[in-house]
Amino acid sequence: MKKTILFYTVFFCLVSLQVFAQRESSSNESGSWIKFAPFKLLGPEMKFSLSIEHRLKQPFSIQVQGDYIFDVWQTQDISIPTVYINKGYRIIPEFRFYTKNSDKKATYFGMNLMYKKLTKEYEEYRTKTDGAGQPFLQLTPIDITQKVLAIHILAGGVFYLEQSKRMAIDFNGGLGIRGREVRSSEPLIDNGNILFNTNANTNSLGIICNLKLCYHFFR
Repeated sequence: MKKTILFYTVFFCLVSLQVFAQRESSSNESGSWIKFAPFKLLGPEMKFSLSIEHRLKQPFSIQVQGDYIFDVWQTQDISIPTVYINKGYRIIPEFRFYTKNSDKKATYFGMNLMYKKLTKEYEEYRTKTDGAGQPFLQLTPIDITQKVLAIHILAGGVFYLEQSKRMAIDFNGGLGIRGREVRSSEPLIDNGNILFNTNANTNSLGIICNLKLCYHFFR
């Protein structure tokens, strides 16, 4: 996983420098942007997400995104968890190369690295056996720690909402590789099947999609 991230980082930098060397004029707006992602408050993992992008020597920029993950819910159904708590954070540094800029939009491609740490705490009814060998249901606390390291290649655009370019919408999507490590205090069970005992490591492809509201606060 680390070798893959290093390869994509070097490849992206080389391509960016080659394209930059062929450019005769600049094409992006200078200054800094603060961004908020409202739709991350929806979904299975609610996140409060803020980003700051600073445009460097044209046409490059860097962005740092921080997410605080939180979710708490309760239920009385005996067959599923009764208390479920998600909490954690996510940090995403991002490097961008702007290819085109106009009065209405600016397009770019980029690369980001993501590190995510999430802890899950819940209580679940598990079947236990007493001293006489008789099964019974016991409410069992379960703690899960999940860590994710990923790299993504992106393409997107900034769409200005008014002529002064103070307000904008930033939309992008991309594909990447993710490595996931999960540690659990109890075996994880789904419909009676054990997913894994206490530890699991997986690698997979991942799709990323972002929509953010932007304000250009400094030029």
